[in-house]
Amino acid sequence: MHGSLYKIVLFGLILMSISMVSEAIYKYTSQCDSDCDLNVSSCCNKYGSTYGGCCLFGMAYCESDSIF
Repeated sequence: MHGSLYKIVLFGLILMSISMVSEAIYKYTSQCDSDCDLNVSSCCNKYGSTYGGCCLFGMAYCESDSIF
């Protein structure tokens, strides 16, 4: 009985940490998106053209800017 309680607590902690990390990632990416919507060039300067996973339209502009 004692061992199963330990597993339940451990599982709960793992779930909690995963949700915290995903929330932080979501906030960061949505911040990037809002920066991008406001000013694409500032988004490029702030995050760089290699910034992955979000702000895709801005990054496309950024890539094309760096080519020309």
